[in-house]
Amino acid sequence: MNNINELFHFQIADLIRRAVPFALAPEGDARKEEFRQLQMKMQEIDDKARRHAVRILCVGFASFILQFALFFHLTFWEFSWSIMEPLAYFLAGLQLIFCYGYFLNLQKHSRDPPEGGCGSQDQDRKHYDL
Repeated sequence: MNNINELFHFQIADLIRRAVPFALAPEGDARKEEFRQLQMKMQEIDDKARRHAVRILCVGFASFILQFALFFHLTFWEFSWSIMEPLAYFLAGLQLIFCYGYFLNLQKHSRDPPEGGCGSQDQDRKHYDL
């Protein structure tokens, strides 16, 4: 038996259509409309992500200002530095732990592949093998 793969005329036409650059596709092509819809959806997602990031940054900045103002007031008007120093140290440590926990939670829910670090070469090799 001959192991010949035959291509029919509609398969050849489909392969040629896929090989033609997207910019040269005709105006009525369904791929262009689908691409426009995907671009609009991507723009909506990017805008939502940008608004969320700005909101997180503004809340973090406001909390730092509020913490500084509160510590300043408590140090110079209510208590002395000997009382406020350990309090400021532990609250700053808790704030650092909270921010690091938020970072870890954000990385856990991220869909982006890791940029480097543990296992990145193994993942690259697995993708190459596929």
